[in-house]
Amino acid sequence: MEWEQAGAMSSGTSSAPNRKRGGKRRGCLVVVAVVVLIAIIGSISRCANSAPEKLSWPTSGLATMLPDPPTEYGSVNINSDESFSVTFEKCSSDAFADYQAACVEMGYTVDADQMSSSYAAYNSEGYYLRLSYLESSERLDVYLDAPVELEQITWPTSGPGALVPAPASLRGKITTDSSSQLSVTIGDTDTAAMQAYVDACMAAGFTVDYSKGDTSFSADDAAGNSVSITYKGFNTIGITVKAADEAASSAEDAATPADATTADAADTPAAPEAPASDGGTSDIHATMDAYEAFMDEYIAFMTKYRDEGNPVSMLADYTSMMARYSEFANQIDGMDESSMSAEDWAYYLEVVNRVNQKLINASLS
Repeated sequence: MEWEQAGAMSSGTSSAPNRKRGGKRRGCLVVVAVVVLIAIIGSISRCANSAPEKLSWPTSGLATMLPDPPTEYGSVNINSDESFSVTFEKCSSDAFADYQAACVEMGYTVDADQMSSSYAAYNSEGYYLRLSYLESSERLDVYLDAPVELEQITWPTSGPGALVPAPASLRGKITTDSSSQLSVTIGDTDTAAMQAYVDACMAAGFTVDYSKGDTSFSADDAAGNSVSITYKGFNTIGITVKAADEAASSAEDAATPADATTADAADTPAAPEAPASDGGTSDIHATMDAYEAFMDEYIAFMTKYRDEGNPVSMLADYTSMMARYSEFANQIDGMDESSMSAEDWAYYLEVVNRVNQKLINASLS
C-alpha cells in the first residue's frame, strides 16, 4: 500500500489545530460531551464527503518508530519531536489486533498494560506508546511520546522542594521550581523505590488526608502543603509539591460551584487569550496519569465489591474508595482547559476516553 507523504508534517512542528477555548469548564461530562460532539461532527462529515480522509503518513520523525498504518484512511493530529498522534479510520477489529501485535513485535513491551480495546507500553529506549480502539466506529487512536531527557539535578534546598526529602535518584528533569510549586520527573526509580520514597515523605509529615496506591500517592502535611507522587512507567516517577497557599488555592478552585465561576467571568473583562504552546505540560500529564492509575484501582475494587455481593466487610474500604473518587473527580473537574496546549488537550481527552472505555468494559459506566 502506498502512502501520501505528509509534506509539512515532517517538519517537526505540531499539526494540531489552534483551538480557541473559552474560560474554565468543569466536569468530565463536558469532556464526554465534547468527544460525543466530535464523533457526531465526524459522522456528518463522512456522510457529506462519502469517504473518510485519505491518510498522509509522515516519512520522518516519531512516525518511523511505529508499524505501517493498518488502514489508508485517517489523519495525523500531532507531529512534533516530543509527541506523535494519529487517528486511523475504517480500522477493523482484526486490523487493530494485528497492529497491536506489530507494536509488540517492534519492542513495545516494557510496563505493558493491555485491555480488550487498549494497549500501553514503553520500548527499551523509553518511547511510550498508547493505543485506544473504538470498535463501534472502527477508529484507532495511536499516541507515541519520545523519552524525557533526564540529567543529574540538584534537589532544591528552598521553596516547596525543601519540604520533602530528596529522592534516592537525582537523575531527572525539573519542569517547575518556584516559591509555590515544584514539579520534577525522576528516573532510575522502580515501584519499590517509589514506595520507599513515599514512606520517607510520610515520615516527613505528609500523612493528612493521604491516598496511597501501588503507583500513586498524595497527601498534605499539617501546614497544608501537599505532595503528589506518580509512577509513570519505565522506572520514572513524577513528584509535585505545592506550598500551602498554592495547595489551598487549587482545592478552593476545584470546589468553586460552576455557576459562581460563570458569574465571576461575566463581571470580569476578558483578558486577551495567550497563544497556546504546542508543547505538553508535565503537571497535566502527571495529574492525568495519577487519575488513570486511581481509576484502574477503583475499577478493580468496584468489580470485586460487586462480584462478591457488596459485602459488609468491604464497606469501610468502599467508603474510603468513594471519598478518593470524589477527590480525583474534583481535581479533574477543576482543570482549566483554556490554559492547556494542544498536546495537553489531546492527552487530557485521551486519558478520559480511555478511562471511560475501561468503565464500559467493566460494566461500571
